Amino acid sequence: MTTSGRLPVGTSLVDVPTPRSEAEAYGWCSALGALRIDLLATFVVVAEELSFTRAAERLFLSQSGTSRRIFMLEAAVGTSLIVRTTRAVALTPGGAAFFPHAVLMIGAAQSAAAAAREARLTVCR
Repeated sequence: MTTSGRLPVGTSLVDVPTPRSEAEAYGWCSALGALRIDLLATFVVVAEELSFTRAAERLFLSQSGTSRRIFMLEAAVGTSLIVRTTRAVALTPGGAAFFPHAVLMIGAAQSAAAAAREARLTVCR
């Protein structure tokens, strides 16, 4: 896949690698399942605001709930994304690298949902 979330021109889903074993398939599913859209959205808002207080207000969450979501995402990704102090919030280098991908994943999920809704309105004959 490209950074736009689309397959390169001339590539089909047949070309996308398939898991070699049930264990590998489970690993892919568990890793992808941990990257929930709500966690990604929370990270993007915290990264934009650089404040857990303002991010929590935008998300209509408590600060502890916002922090919990970030910890869950960091556990899924396997690295710290945000540096927290009593006075400041900043992105780690990993967080800065992850941010544009998180934005793309959220956009891809929104596009997929819109495509599914649009297809629902189409009559197949």
